[in-house]
Amino acid sequence: MNRLIIRAIEPYAEAMAHATKEDCAEAMRRYSGEVRRAEWLTWRNAVRQCLGDVTISYDALGVPVVLGTPQPIYISVSHCRSHIAVALSDAPCGVDIEWRKRDFERSASRFLSLGERMMEFNYPDLMAGAAWCAKEAAYKYYCSLGRQYPDLLRDLRIEECNLTAGRMRIVGGEGPAVDVALRWANELIIATIGVEMVQTGLHSAQTTDLEEE
Repeated sequence: MNRLIIRAIEPYAEAMAHATKEDCAEAMRRYSGEVRRAEWLTWRNAVRQCLGDVTISYDALGVPVVLGTPQPIYISVSHCRSHIAVALSDAPCGVDIEWRKRDFERSASRFLSLGERMMEFNYPDLMAGAAWCAKEAAYKYYCSLGRQYPDLLRDLRIEECNLTAGRMRIVGGEGPAVDVALRWANELIIATIGVEMVQTGLHSAQTTDLEEE
């Protein structure tokens, strides 16, 4: 299993109609607003459509886990204002998706060191957003290994960066370095670890069309 699902968030009524009764009840319990309920239900609906009637739970670090499959499957989930992203893999993985027009520069000093900012000269305007997504994906990846590095500035360090190739290499604490794949598409930034994106036109800092499920 090595799959990346990217899907527009379903309208609330559709998300409820496609969800299990248990998920509908849990969404009502967890969230008071329809927008958050729709986000939560959309990614769970996507997982069930891919894997069938599985149990989706959470571990001690809050990482979603899939139960009831013949072989262990790792899962990582992200959402932004319009889309959800779900990575499914036989090995630890991580994913983050963000709206490209979000003002990452406003809080860049909290997650990006001066040295890291200077690593990219070809696309300096993309560096803050790329770094945020890459470090978020790395955080989720390390959590799937049972390691938690919550401070994106001090705990996670960018070792290498090549936005032209759509790649970053990140080190978390004493953990192993991980390679992050980056893609810009339809006003979104997508970062993945352990799940390769479709090759055609994806590993580039140039905007490409998003092929949704």
